[in-house]
Amino acid sequence: MSRNDEVAFLQVFETTRDGLYRIFRKLTTDEHQVEDLVQECYLELWKKWEGLQDPVNYVFGIAYNQVKVYHRKKIRAALTMMELPADADNQPGQLNPDQQYQLKETQNRLQKIMQELSPEKRVAFNLIREEERSYQEASQLLGVPVSTLEKRVSGSLKVLRKMMRCFF
Repeated sequence: MSRNDEVAFLQVFETTRDGLYRIFRKLTTDEHQVEDLVQECYLELWKKWEGLQDPVNYVFGIAYNQVKVYHRKKIRAALTMMELPADADNQPGQLNPDQQYQLKETQNRLQKIMQELSPEKRVAFNLIREEERSYQEASQLLGVPVSTLEKRVSGSLKVLRKMMRCFF
């Protein structure tokens, strides 16, 4: 590592630090998690440092991807909670009262969101994501092209992400 690399990296750090913190503070109020996300951006930047033409844009691109991953994890966690057995809250030692409450609230929110989807999107989502059928099989069942199903499932996921973002 040359001295020029260190100086240039520090300049990029100083230029982008506040912006990255603003981006990640919108995601979470947990300051430790914000720190981890920012640090991950700079670690990824450093790994690719050698051939970068525009490191400032690159680090914000990393941040953008981390935001997407963060939301995907939240949606997956919510969907996983939705799939827990209905009697999970009746099994001692499984969930504490806060987790039971959070599980019920998340399930209620997801059910409301799913009800607001168009019937076409809801059916496509249920077949592909909940029943785990292939796109080809679901296409034959519904009598629509695979590309139409892909658009419907994608649209459903966008709505779910957008609506669940409000709750986390």
